[in-house]
Amino acid sequence: MFACLVVVIALVVVRRFHLDHLPAAVQSDVAAAAVFDTLLRFPRQALVTTIVLGLVVAHSAPVWPARADGREIRTGRGVCERARPSGSRVAARGRVGMARATPEG
Repeated sequence: MFACLVVVIALVVVRRFHLDHLPAAVQSDVAAAAVFDTLLRFPRQALVTTIVLGLVVAHSAPVWPARADGREIRTGRGVCERARPSGSRVAARGRVGMARATPEG
């Protein structure tokens, strides 16, 4: 987001520099400014949109609930499994029913 802001400021500075240093053969400074603005309209709008979106995400982040970290997502463990073991994990420990299952049958 900070980099986008720097690029937008640089575009303003470059535009001013470009228009101040036009060669004498240029017939219309207004036309040169219009061409420059037309070429950079969409990149400038994209940068401003990125800045606004970054600000919205940054200001709304404290409202979002906490999520599992990347390791838990990759391994399949989530917030609920940390709080209470699931049935499959209880079964893997052999605590299902009254007797423990044995391989002999």
